[in-house]
Amino acid sequence: MLQAVWNVPSSKIEASDIYCRSCWEDWAQHVKGGRYALSKSCEEWAIQAGIQFEPSHMGNPFYCLPCGRFFNHGLTSLEKHLRDSHPDVIVGLARKRKHEETVTKSQSKPPVRHGTGCGNSRGKSDMTKGSKPSNSTGQDGVKRPSAPSGQPNAFGKTLEIQTLQATDDCKDSEFELVWEFRADDHNPIDDSDSDDDGDWQAMTKTMNHLLEKRWAQGWDKNLDLHDTFYVQGKGFSYFIDSHCMLQQNTSTGRTRKIRRVDARSQARKKAAQVEQLLREKEELLAKVAMLEQDKKTLEASQADHATHMMAQEAWRVSRQLQAKICIQLNRRDAVFASIQKALLAAWPSDHNGECLRMNHFSIIGLQQVCNTNIWKDYEFRKEQVRKELEGRDNFPRVTSTLPPEVCSWAHLDAKINEVLVIHGTTLDKTEQIAGFGFDERLAHERGLYGQGVYFTDQSCKALQYSGAVSVPTWKGSGKGSGEGFFIIARVILGHPKDADGPLKNTKVEPPVDPGDPSKGRFHSVIAQPGTPSDRWRRQVHREFVIFNGAQAYPELIVHFKIS
Repeated sequence: MLQAVWNVPSSKIEASDIYCRSCWEDWAQHVKGGRYALSKSCEEWAIQAGIQFEPSHMGNPFYCLPCGRFFNHGLTSLEKHLRDSHPDVIVGLARKRKHEETVTKSQSKPPVRHGTGCGNSRGKSDMTKGSKPSNSTGQDGVKRPSAPSGQPNAFGKTLEIQTLQATDDCKDSEFELVWEFRADDHNPIDDSDSDDDGDWQAMTKTMNHLLEKRWAQGWDKNLDLHDTFYVQGKGFSYFIDSHCMLQQNTSTGRTRKIRRVDARSQARKKAAQVEQLLREKEELLAKVAMLEQDKKTLEASQADHATHMMAQEAWRVSRQLQAKICIQLNRRDAVFASIQKALLAAWPSDHNGECLRMNHFSIIGLQQVCNTNIWKDYEFRKEQVRKELEGRDNFPRVTSTLPPEVCSWAHLDAKINEVLVIHGTTLDKTEQIAGFGFDERLAHERGLYGQGVYFTDQSCKALQYSGAVSVPTWKGSGKGSGEGFFIIARVILGHPKDADGPLKNTKVEPPVDPGDPSKGRFHSVIAQPGTPSDRWRRQVHREFVIFNGAQAYPELIVHFKIS
């Protein structure tokens, strides 16, 4: 009958390597796939995981003893359970197989594997007889390694394992270290990980001796030897997988990749690296010598420069003292006409009274101020205001009614409310301002909007302080000289405060929020037309007040006359 089973044309019987010898000889080699047949891989996994077949459960005959659950033979039942709950079994069997072409007919014989819990009494191991050994110790009495937590077990269960013991004869043997292990953190089962980038380190001489001994026996090509074996020596014991090229420490369970390298090739590679390093060393030494020479040259040059500058110190000081701060512009320059036109345009047409004197306004001289000290202070203050305005998004934007043609070369920063305005003054004050800049400490202490420097963008208002016309006072009207001076300046208004009345006795910028000093201060005060100046009068012209003279730079001094 058994022979008839094999002779059925539709039968497709393949030798299996998952049964013990006695079961194979008795019945396994004659079994034909039936109703509950599993795939070859699934059957291997089931046997390794200890799955039991219970015929009484017709629908779900496969019982997982560790989990206490029943499953059927479908791909979504038993096989899925093994993949999800027992991945170590699958990983343990995912190994390199010997090529079929290397196996001859004479070598075909029933493979020896772990028993499956059968009741056969012939040739059974301790496990098949029922005396189940512990998970950590096999039938050969050797402790089995277990993978550390989170690391897959790449070895699985093994029955026949060759053990190689270290001997004293390896101490004096002459051979090169050709075996290495990967020391960095990596997944030894992941083939996608590039080994070329790993941290490979040479094994000890004893380990090299043991692995070379197994290598001489054929390594994984010897069909008479198992794929896995032990190597033991003084202070170490490893479980070696010759197919997957892995080693597992029997004490810690740590698994690492191993490899065999060509010692002569490694020596040539090391020699090439040494030669390259020597060349780089020579290049670096040459660069160091060149830099040392450059250093000496630079030190000598600096010494010569210091000597030269000391010799010129007196001359430089005298030149600085003699440098002109104000440059007189030629009257034929077209800038005269453009500034004349701009200042007349800055006179509101609806203003009457003393403002009508602008009808007789004419420029008789222009001086451009070139004072680097004042300019440095102005630039420094500009950066301060720019930083103080960071985070203030709601402050008002201010523009000047003074036409930009008055200083066409000036590039103003609208983000900090930098504008062109006019300051009316007398001749003696123009020389002080050109030499030292605007100084709020010299301002009138009883100014209507505080002790600050006053500017305007309306030329008729600046005319009142220029000395060219009489200014009404409580003592009566004085008589002007007919000639006066304007200083056209660029001013940083920053975050301005709109005055709602007089601010007498104010000496510094008002705070943005008197109840919260962290919000900082305003940078200027603007008095708009219509602002009450006292109980009966209101502001006629627009005025700007700053309390830090560094926020203004004098660009031009305009000498004019009122005929």
